[in-house]
Amino acid sequence: MRTVLRALDLVTLCAAAVRVAAVLAVGWAQLPAAAQVTSPVALESTAAAPLTQAELDAIVAEASSARVVRLDPAAPGGVQPGWRTLYRHRLARVLHTPAFGSVTDRAKERLIDQAGAWELMPMRRPSQILAQWARWFPQAGIDRPVAPDQRDLASLKHFVVDENWAPVAGGMLAFMECLPLPVWRVHHDEAMLWAMENQVRYQTIAPSDFGRCVRTQPGAYPSAGRRAGDTDRGLASAAVIEAMLVSHLKAAGCSGRGPDRCLPLLQALMSLSPRHPELPAFIRMVAADPRYNPRLPVAIPTALRARWNPETPNPSWGGLNAAEQAQLRQLWRDALLRVIVLTLKLPSLFDQPEAWARDELERDIGALLDHALVVNRAKWLLDGRAQYELLQAEHYPFAAPWFVLGRLSTRPGVAERIDAAFVAHAARLAGPRGCAQVQQQFVGPPPAYWFAWAQHKLDQEGSACDALPIDWVLQHYRSAATAPEGLARIAGLQRHLPLLARTAEGRTVLSALAQDCRSARPPTPADDPWGLCAADQRARLALEAGRMAGAWRGLIGRAEVVLCVAGDGAARYAYQGTRAPQALQLVREGAAHRWRETVGGRVTGRWTLDLGDPADELPSALTGQWQDMAGRRRLKIHLERLSADQDAACAHGAPRLALPKVESDDSDDAPSLPAHDERQHFTALPLGPYHQGEMPLYPAGPMAAPLRVEGSHLSNGSAWLTLSCDADRCALRPSRLRATPVRTIVSPTRSAPGQRLTWQPRGAVPAGPAGQAVAHLPLDPQLAWLTAGPVPTWVAPNGPRQRPDTPGDFDVLLRAGPSGPEMLVPVLSPGAGDGFGLELRAGPRAQLLGSFGRSVGDTSDANLAQAGDPYALLKSKAYLVWAGDLDRDGQTDLALALDPEAIELTLYLSSWAENGALVGLAGTFKMERSRAPR
Repeated sequence: MRTVLRALDLVTLCAAAVRVAAVLAVGWAQLPAAAQVTSPVALESTAAAPLTQAELDAIVAEASSARVVRLDPAAPGGVQPGWRTLYRHRLARVLHTPAFGSVTDRAKERLIDQAGAWELMPMRRPSQILAQWARWFPQAGIDRPVAPDQRDLASLKHFVVDENWAPVAGGMLAFMECLPLPVWRVHHDEAMLWAMENQVRYQTIAPSDFGRCVRTQPGAYPSAGRRAGDTDRGLASAAVIEAMLVSHLKAAGCSGRGPDRCLPLLQALMSLSPRHPELPAFIRMVAADPRYNPRLPVAIPTALRARWNPETPNPSWGGLNAAEQAQLRQLWRDALLRVIVLTLKLPSLFDQPEAWARDELERDIGALLDHALVVNRAKWLLDGRAQYELLQAEHYPFAAPWFVLGRLSTRPGVAERIDAAFVAHAARLAGPRGCAQVQQQFVGPPPAYWFAWAQHKLDQEGSACDALPIDWVLQHYRSAATAPEGLARIAGLQRHLPLLARTAEGRTVLSALAQDCRSARPPTPADDPWGLCAADQRARLALEAGRMAGAWRGLIGRAEVVLCVAGDGAARYAYQGTRAPQALQLVREGAAHRWRETVGGRVTGRWTLDLGDPADELPSALTGQWQDMAGRRRLKIHLERLSADQDAACAHGAPRLALPKVESDDSDDAPSLPAHDERQHFTALPLGPYHQGEMPLYPAGPMAAPLRVEGSHLSNGSAWLTLSCDADRCALRPSRLRATPVRTIVSPTRSAPGQRLTWQPRGAVPAGPAGQAVAHLPLDPQLAWLTAGPVPTWVAPNGPRQRPDTPGDFDVLLRAGPSGPEMLVPVLSPGAGDGFGLELRAGPRAQLLGSFGRSVGDTSDANLAQAGDPYALLKSKAYLVWAGDLDRDGQTDLALALDPEAIELTLYLSSWAENGALVGLAGTFKMERSRAPR
């Protein structure tokens, strides 16, 4: 409900004289101006005597009249032009009369506006404010709390301030508007915990910061809305609210219930005045309560200790009984309350250091790590997901310690103090043996903590558990010449270099440290103080020689050859028909994957080969290019590894061949391997690497295997990951690409060189779903999340599609997200012409993702004859291929197929979103069916 400003009609002089006389009769004119305007509490004794019904009726009748149109707080004695029956003491009695609640809104509105101007709204604590407005509007349910099993919050009915309202009344309205809605409505629980547990947005009004919301309060209504800067009205309201909060917290402490609970009010006070002198005392008061005390550990029940052991694999949450689930949920709540208290306390340690002990930060960081581990472990055991995304979420800033510490670290000298506090606890938390513990760790602590944690693991067990912050180490190593202090921070790693060189994990670290060695301008010795470049060069040469060693057979151009490669890089090959193999030496050149060819001591050419990922098993094929030293002739190389017995034959001399010699072909076409000319009418659109800014993506499943694509940009034998799913679980599983050269039909009249693509499992197959393959993604070291293992999944390809509580027949509910239900909704979109678009909705936010194919929803005769049911894709909801969290950031990612006339897959990732979008386009594949006759 909003106040309405009323225009002034002048009343007669006689009526004004009568009103002044009435005021003088009660002695009102003799009161000081301050007592007349700014003392709402002083009137409560007068208000205790309610009006008679006749008196109330007369006031209501006058308030309902259109003649009462002006509020003037500067009027002498507070008497308003236009009032005949009302003065300040009498209005105070009106507000406390029980029958006032049943007064018509028109009259009530004007009387409450006058009360705001006369400062008749006391503001002592939130529950008193709530009771006051509930008494005035009994039908609105203002004080009706949310039920324990309810998630929907009704908005809070209140007025909008105008320029006539006095400071305290204006501050009350700002407080009602800006204090988060769960604080007003949730009485049976901590509002912050309730919001996080039910994934309900805590602060629903913009701006989301309570203090900024108050300070930007508009000065009058109607208003164009909140401006970016503070207003005079907002600053006055901030002072009033600050005084009320300080007074209430001093008087009630943490004994209040409902809106009087101390945690939300302490957060509100910190938002208004981050350096208020009383804040340290209030924080100590909260921390002294056993419910909130962060120094008290959360006790693990005996029945849960076996599951709680970090070396115990995370069980399926379906194996927990009801009692265990209840205990875990209580553990999560207890630990999270302590995380909230520490998050609120952290800024004060740096803003008011004189109020805290010297070791306070180190002790609080230790408590934060312990409680965050409990939160994560409990969440893992409850539903198989980590909690770190909530501890950083923008909707719950009160439980975002890592975000707060990151913001504080931007201050001069603070980052070093925070790093030191974390490092002090690394050895203790790295204590349990094995690497299983790292699965329940969190992404929030700084790299210095993880570096120290990994150092202790290396000292104790010889493994860093993949916890070394490689980018952070690399940053300090690269700056060795210009910033020796950075090298000193990682000096402890140098003694572990021999150990790292013997493990796959360590080789990854060393490879990253030495990557500048392979640049166009290698670093100087000052930039490479540990001599990693020379060691990297030796290791790479040995690794490449070992990966090439063995017997190979295939084509160089059109000439069939057998190639025997020794472990030291020496090679022999024989053209068909020669009597003896020709001795050939391949000498490694400076550039990556390049060798110089010599025959009989004479340099005859240069080889460029793709050996695949060094971390993978031995390649089954070698592809690349041969060229003469002048660069005028180029031949394609395609060699397949022969059997182990042929390897043994190579070790004792190259095999003989008895077929006629075939001359080389100088053309640069694809080698003429046996063609797979399976004609299918597809048109290939640009794929993976040709999409600017996107990652390569290839669909899987019956329609897409095998794929035939134009061009030859994919390396045979390269390492990939395949997203595979069963009914309700998905995982990224290692796979290997087999790319066979073919002639690809790109139109009814044209063919072009291409590749036939199939993927096969590689390496040790991890446990997890091995059902339907969804998509293939190449390994990319720049994408840290792109690793083999389970993938959180909301909707699997063969899983059920749930409908949300909406009337749409084609919608799909993804999950109950942190800001509200997340769903996909087909919509009629102007951007899609006369067809359908697909919209992603998450609570109040929405994003149009794209358009369905032209045949979807097209009821023309031609399309009905060609496509059948034009709504089949929408009815089956098969446009959603997969939904979950592929990039492991806690937000929803999607794989969609919107065109039934194509082999298509489009991947949207939340981590690629820009400009406030929910997701961003990460990769797309599309092969359209041609409608040419078969």
